[in-house]
Formats: sequence, C-alpha cells, structure tokens
Amino acid sequence: MDNALLPTKVLSTCEFTLNVVYGDELETFERVSLNPEAPSYVDKVAARSNIVTIAARTISTDAVAPFDTVTGLGASGKLEFVLAGGSDGAVSGIAPSDFIGEDRGPGRRTGIQSFIDNDVVSLMAIPGITDPNVQLSLVAHCENLRSRFAILDIPREKTKVADVITHRNLFDSSYCALYNPWLSVFDPLDKRNIFVPPSGTIAGIYSRSDTTRGVQKAPANEVLRGVVGLDVQYNKGEQDILNPIGVNLIRSFTGQGIRVWGARTASSNTLWKYVNVRRLFIFLEESIKAGTNWVVFEPNNEQLWARVQRTIDAFLTRVWRGGALMGTSASEAFYIDIGRTTMSQDDIDNGRLICVIGIAPVKPAEFVVFRITQKTGSE
Repeated sequence: MDNALLPTKVLSTCEFTLNVVYGDELETFERVSLNPEAPSYVDKVAARSNIVTIAARTISTDAVAPFDTVTGLGASGKLEFVLAGGSDGAVSGIAPSDFIGEDRGPGRRTGIQSFIDNDVVSLMAIPGITDPNVQLSLVAHCENLRSRFAILDIPREKTKVADVITHRNLFDSSYCALYNPWLSVFDPLDKRNIFVPPSGTIAGIYSRSDTTRGVQKAPANEVLRGVVGLDVQYNKGEQDILNPIGVNLIRSFTGQGIRVWGARTASSNTLWKYVNVRRLFIFLEESIKAGTNWVVFEPNNEQLWARVQRTIDAFLTRVWRGGALMGTSASEAFYIDIGRTTMSQDDIDNGRLICVIGIAPVKPAEFVVFRITQKTGSE
C-alpha cells in the first residue's frame, strides 16, 4: 500500500460565524455548525447567548444539497441574480454625525473618535467635507491628543475673499491649517478633468517635504504634481490679505507650475503661526516620549535625572545639527532642566518626574525683501 498518494477528495465540515447584534451589544460565536450531532451545533452554541434564543424548528434526515434547497434546481443547475436599484453611494447620504462619531469606550468608538485608539497617525484630513461641525470636531480631536495636525478644506463655492475669511474665522488653533482653492486633476475613470479638494494633495506635500527635507521645513513653495489647474486663481493682492490671517493659497506661477504658497496655521497666537513650528514641536514631543519610555518605574533619583538629561541632550543635538533648531551652538538651540528646580518633594513622593525643555525652532523666510539702491559714478 502506497501511503504517499495524495487524496483526490477531501471532506471537511462546513461551519460559520454567528454574530448577534442588539443596540450596542455584540456577541460573536465562531465555528458554529448546522450538524445536530456536532458539539458546536447552533442550538447548543446559541444557548450561551444573553440576547437571543435560537431553536431548530425541523430536523430532516433527507440529505438535500443546499443549492438545490435554495434554488429548486438540480446539482448542475445555474441560477443568475440581476441586481438593480443600487448605487455607489454619495457624500450627501452621510450626515455630519457619521464623521464626528461617538466615544463609546475602547474598541467601540466611531468616526473621528475612533482615531483616539491610533497612536501612530500624525496628519488628519477629511477631503471635501467642509461642514463646520465636522471640521471643528477634527480640530478639537487634534488639540486634545496634541500628537496630530489637521488639514482643512474651504468650501468650493466660497471663492470670494470675504467668504473665505468668514469660513476661516470659525477656527483658532495651531493644530490645523486651511487651504484654498480646489484643484483640477485628471480622472482616469471618467477620462476628463475634475475638481477635487486640496487637503488630500496637501497631505501628500507634507509627507514629501518631511521625507526630503524634514519636518522643520515649511511645506510650502512645493510643486503639486498631477494637478493641471485651479478652480480659482488668486493674485498677489488677495494673497496679501488672506495669508496673514491664516489661509494658505495654492497659486499658479508662470514657468514654475502650481505651488503651495502659504505655511500658516489657523492660530491667533504669533508663537504658533507657522505649520512647521507646530509640527516640529509635535515631532519632538512624541519622539522624546517614545525615547524615554524606559524611565517609567525607575527609581526617581539624581542618577535617573542625569540619565534622562543625557538621553534628551543627545537627541536634541542631532536635531540641531540637522538644521531644525536655531543657534550657532547646541546651548543656543535648546536647554534641558531636570532636578530639584523642576520637581518638589511632593512631585517625587507621588512618582512625578518633571523635565523642562526649551527649544528655539527655525522659522520660514516668508517675506524676502531686497533693497536696491542706485550706484552713481561718484560713489
């Protein structure tokens, strides 16, 4: 007898997963069987449910193929279903509450709230959704977590300067930035140019700038690849009005393509008016947190404070040498203070290690001024 032969037919049980949902309650039973002799028979498994009661109405000993039972056709029959009346859906069918979501606790959050469980995301955008309630919820989410930045669109119909300002005035936060106008791109499905909101493309600009130059570089004066036109062309006069109040315009320049021409947040605080400054601090804070996780539950004494200072000093020195911080020396770029000057005995007794860090960020050369004077022959 040759035991190495592969079987020509393999028999296996057919099982399924039973999900029972009622309101906010969810029960899941895996590998449920329809075989009355199986220990995982649906009657036996469902008996553990606190929501439903399931009982088989009839048990037949006549073996009938499931396909034949459903269709009434033989084993070789072919059944076709023609679907009609459906659609691909539309944004208009989604309410703002769907985007805002609800915080029902770990694993049960929805919409924007579900990103509370994500500690990796650093940029957030909802392209094309300009409902103030949704945008304000997104900004509040970024402010509360302090580890991410929101990119916002302005409604496409708001192209006049006054209308743009009206929408911009809804926000005052250093954790978001607004961009306008909408962009014309080629749609390969419809074989034509369509207009899309800028936030998705701008998120790509942020990522590209972070990769090539670093987070300290303002994501501006960057070419938008794949963009063939703008919904509205703003001039320098309109730029001079909108840019200082925190609206970042996308403009077309002769011979230079279409570029992002602004890098301001929507904050009224001048310390946080630049996108790269806010995102640099987010990057530094999150990096320092991740790089000092080993500190937790260590003895809170002078030896630990010295180790923490060396760790942070080494990291910030690398950041300074990379051009992200101001100053001709590391001491001008940052300072680190940890010890009895930052912690009281009560802090130490209650397990709090407090480290104060000061950083001098680089800021973009937003306005470049050349002063040209006439040189006479007598000079």
